[in-house]
Amino acid sequence: MLIANTFIRRPVLSTVCTLLILMVGLIAIPQLPINNLPDIAPIQVQTRAFSIGADAQTVEESVSTVIERQINGVEGMQYMTSTSGNDGSSSISAFFAPSSDRNINQVNVQNRVAIAQPTLPASVRQTGVTTVARSNSILRVYGFYAENSEYDNLFCLDNSRFKEVKDFENLVIKTQADGTLIKLKDVGRAELGARDYTTSSLVQGKPGVGMLIYQLPGSNALNTAKALETRLAQLEANFPPGIKSVVCYDTTKFVEVSIEEVVKTLIEAILLVVLVIFIFLQEWRATIIPAITVPVSLIGAMAFAYALGFSLNNLTLFALVLATGLVVDDAIIVVEAIAAKIEEGLSPSQAAMAAMQELSGAVIATSLVLMVVFIPVSFFPGATGIMYQQFALVIIFSIAISTFSALSFTPSTAALFLRHASGEGQGWWAGSFASSTGVLIGY
Repeated sequence: MLIANTFIRRPVLSTVCTLLILMVGLIAIPQLPINNLPDIAPIQVQTRAFSIGADAQTVEESVSTVIERQINGVEGMQYMTSTSGNDGSSSISAFFAPSSDRNINQVNVQNRVAIAQPTLPASVRQTGVTTVARSNSILRVYGFYAENSEYDNLFCLDNSRFKEVKDFENLVIKTQADGTLIKLKDVGRAELGARDYTTSSLVQGKPGVGMLIYQLPGSNALNTAKALETRLAQLEANFPPGIKSVVCYDTTKFVEVSIEEVVKTLIEAILLVVLVIFIFLQEWRATIIPAITVPVSLIGAMAFAYALGFSLNNLTLFALVLATGLVVDDAIIVVEAIAAKIEEGLSPSQAAMAAMQELSGAVIATSLVLMVVFIPVSFFPGATGIMYQQFALVIIFSIAISTFSALSFTPSTAALFLRHASGEGQGWWAGSFASSTGVLIGY
């Protein structure tokens, strides 16, 4: 017995299945991360440590190398980089495949770092060793400046043992044979300066500082930006007098505009598809049935996208635009076949069963052919594969749901709504359309 016959006899079952697909898809859509493009950069887990007063060579030998030896060989790591600075800082970054689990990677690296900690210098253990997952994807850049130029951008190192100029001036640099102490102020001078002089920031044409915000993999760019705005508004109340903040660089604006344009295109595509269906089927009942397939297939595909960890980006939205014209084909064929059987004198239920007896295999076969076109794309290696995997699979999921709908909801609904034409639809529009089609075919 055909699966379609089950749904034709039980229209409530087909309706419930369709509503379930819609509900799951609608629940999944708000949970999808919103990005410009899929994440193609390797996942980065960074370990940072600080050795007070040590130069770069000392940090490299006593901190970076010790931690590197333990991290090396951690499960799933592709490669590792490290940097040791003259300010006593040590930064080790381990990189993992974009498809790997960020949290698992961080835990694995933390476990390795914990093994290395007992062999690190006491000053490093006191200041702590941090391991966090981060991304190289800059979300926003904030600039902070003094509105009336009452501050400059020179700052002292907060993690230094010395905080004031006099502390540095009283630093003992030599002890004479008679016990006399020679201090720094005896041979030179000390002043507070910038941490380094390799960069200089101008914000709104005035000296300032910049703060880079990186987006974590899998997070929602737009929600993160809104949370930043809320948090910064709270912090501004505690800023020193005259300090202002401004957004210098914002990737979310491009994301918002591009997604808005794609959504607009998607809506236009859906309306055009419905219009074309109505023009060719020439009857509102027959138009509604395949038109319902479009949102069901597109929204239902988002449930699969969420289950596979996809994001809502330009490529997935482009896939939905392309799928809009693909998902209605089966439903149109089924509706046309059932309408033809009704015109032959069969009852709507009998017409639906007879049509599905002839078309079930063809519907499945054509859908499989469409899927085969996109399946190879999802197996492309490297960054190209990551870019187009989501594009291809969203289309495949949409086609799969539309096939199920063509075998269940479409015939059951057609059996309920379609009736013998009885001259309906033979007005001026139908006549003009038939005449125009006849002229084209005759030509």
